[in-house]
Amino acid sequence: MSESRIPRQGKFYSEKIAIAKRTLNRLASGGGKGFWSAAPWVFLVIGIAVLAIAHLAVSSIELPGWHGFLISVGSLLLSAGVFSILLKSVQYLDIFRDELLKIFDTPAFESVLRRVIWSDDTHDDKLLATCKDLVSKYLITKPKQLRAPLIASLVKLLERANCASYNRHFRRTIRITAFDPNLRVIKLEDEVFIELIPKTPDESIRYIAKATRPTPGSPQSTETIGSLVVNGQDYSDKIQYGDQSVGYDFILVGNGSYSIDRRYEKQFRLPDDPYIHLRLTRHTLNLRLKVENMVADKIGAVLTPSGFDPDAPETKWTVVEKELVRGVRNVTIEMSKETLTFPNEGYMLVVYEK
Repeated sequence: MSESRIPRQGKFYSEKIAIAKRTLNRLASGGGKGFWSAAPWVFLVIGIAVLAIAHLAVSSIELPGWHGFLISVGSLLLSAGVFSILLKSVQYLDIFRDELLKIFDTPAFESVLRRVIWSDDTHDDKLLATCKDLVSKYLITKPKQLRAPLIASLVKLLERANCASYNRHFRRTIRITAFDPNLRVIKLEDEVFIELIPKTPDESIRYIAKATRPTPGSPQSTETIGSLVVNGQDYSDKIQYGDQSVGYDFILVGNGSYSIDRRYEKQFRLPDDPYIHLRLTRHTLNLRLKVENMVADKIGAVLTPSGFDPDAPETKWTVVEKELVRGVRNVTIEMSKETLTFPNEGYMLVVYEK
């Protein structure tokens, strides 16, 4: 760079700075009146800038609330600048300023602003559509053959979130109390405690489980005795007994939470039903299972997860097996999962004769 060019550049910037200083001095000397005299151009420039941001930087699909809000504000400022410039009227700006302040001071404007920021006016379908679009854009760089199944899987998880209730706790205790080696019949006790939380107390929750139908001509009929208590009220008459299972179907409504105690005793032939399988129907925050095998010298038990990866650290799946011998061999298996368990996930308990 030549030395002759440096002074010219310095002179150019000095002139610009001097113009800016003179403009600021004029505004300062004029006080509030000086500001409102220059306001037409200020509104015009800001209005164009806001509209440009709305169209170029804010997606009408991903952020519809902000997009609409910026369009409205930008149009208002642009209109104010154009009309005030055309009219050359400070009085018009005074009127516009007063009306603008009145609008900003109304509860209606505050309500609109809150809805824009927190999206209170956006319904689930609109938000889900936005999430689907984001998921698709994120996975566009992934291997082509994996995109469709990955998108379907993630969207399915999002759709499951639209639930009316969830389980804060799901605790189950299974006691294997006896085994007849001649008939190969196992007797057990099954206790379940559930703390069910509805979305709102007015939300109607259908509490349902289907019992398998009795098998005609079954060589060994199931003997099941059960009880069901919800918030201290006995619902045992709602239990339906099937072939090696129990069922129920009724509506819960009017409470912020439900404590459900379900207990039953049953027996079954080992070759007919060698496992107990649970897949949850609601999101569950705390899942626990305890298996007390009081005839561990005759019957073995294996506990496996179902529907999720037990080795992933984020699942926090733990299984502890303890052995105690007092006349007969007693083995206790305790399982816990203290992270969110999705519907259709759970565990499988397999029992077998040694």
